Amino acid sequence: MTTLDDGFAISSQRMGTIMRITVSGELDIATAPQLREHTSRQLAEPTELVVLDLTDVSFIDTSGLYVLVDAAAQDDGRLRVVPSPVCLRLFDLAGVRDRLPLM
Repeated sequence: MTTLDDGFAISSQRMGTIMRITVSGELDIATAPQLREHTSRQLAEPTELVVLDLTDVSFIDTSGLYVLVDAAAQDDGRLRVVPSPVCLRLFDLAGVRDRLPLM
């Protein structure tokens, strides 16, 4: 698990052929690079499915949104995103809900 001073955390858990990445705290310009690096590393692994669990994300800005849209665009169909209500609000405001593989 990676935890920063502001409470942002990323952890990964493999369950058979599924990799679950859990993110909590604020996903913003300061933390988006950590999510990009972590997600890219996990998507490079041979897994059937990568679930990006954002249910504990309390804030997201456009930096975090860009990481998600970019990961979805580069993915080969294995990525699924489980959003928090805060994330869904930004996805709707930005008009990108249909560009993300939401669960």
